[in-house]
Amino acid sequence: LTIPGDPAAPQPFIDMQGHWAKDNTVFLYGQGVVNGVKTDSGLVYHPDKSITRAEFAVLMRNWMGEKAAGYEHVVLPFVDAADIPAWALESVKAMYGMGIIMGTAKDGKVYFNPMGAISRQEVMTIIGRTQVRGFAEADLTVFADHSQIADWALPYVKTLVKQQVVSGYSGKVWPKDPVTRAQVATIITGLY
Repeated sequence: LTIPGDPAAPQPFIDMQGHWAKDNTVFLYGQGVVNGVKTDSGLVYHPDKSITRAEFAVLMRNWMGEKAAGYEHVVLPFVDAADIPAWALESVKAMYGMGIIMGTAKDGKVYFNPMGAISRQEVMTIIGRTQVRGFAEADLTVFADHSQIADWALPYVKTLVKQQVVSGYSGKVWPKDPVTRAQVATIITGLY
């Protein structure tokens, strides 16, 4: 993977020096996709922390740019909508309004679970929904855990693996594992 952009761009995050995803975070910061968290010591990214569903909605809205504008009046169907932080609310409305993030149904109700970790297959499904259909699909039987991929995620996992946006490791695709902030930065950078 070749990181687009300026390889000499300064690292904005104080906790990314020497991290394997540092070039991806520099690039995405320059694109306005990731912002980090301001602390007294400087800007931090928390690369090895699992990304939350609310954080991922913000990242996706930032990545989509103008295409994700104009959804501020969308009414969310989530029973836990009041739990969505104010800093993520417009992003969640945009992603829901565009049909990209649909929430999780449980006992006849739909939840967003804003502070919950997001799984690899959920990330791949959400990204896949932003793409036009018709991409070639990978043979996932090369991954020992391919049978663990949910039916609703399968076409998106196949296309993102074929595009080499997502790859497995240790012979597995790890569909149900949470995704770290560093992993998300790498996946989104692969879309450029």
